[in-house]
Amino acid sequence: MPYFRVRVEGRGISVQMENSIAVGFFATRAVRARSEEDAVEKVRSMFAEAWTTGQYAEWNRGVAPTLLIDDVWPSPWFQNIFFVNDGHSFFPDEPGEGEA
Repeated sequence: MPYFRVRVEGRGISVQMENSIAVGFFATRAVRARSEEDAVEKVRSMFAEAWTTGQYAEWNRGVAPTLLIDDVWPSPWFQNIFFVNDGHSFFPDEPGEGEA
């Protein structure tokens, strides 16, 4: 079964950071799946679990993140041996964002 990398953007969270509130994140995950579609579903499940009952649930004062799939690509097996399949790059709310 091939490996895929899936890059996502998550929005809707509310996590207290040092000097701001994070409202979203970027992250990349590696999964083994039969197709790109299966890889996306596996990654969605991983994030749903992590943000509703897993390690990030107690940090989050918002809702479970809405995931936008930025990219999916095949990844050679040897690039995934030492890949750390965790972590996020958080971003704060932008001033004026959401204003019409």
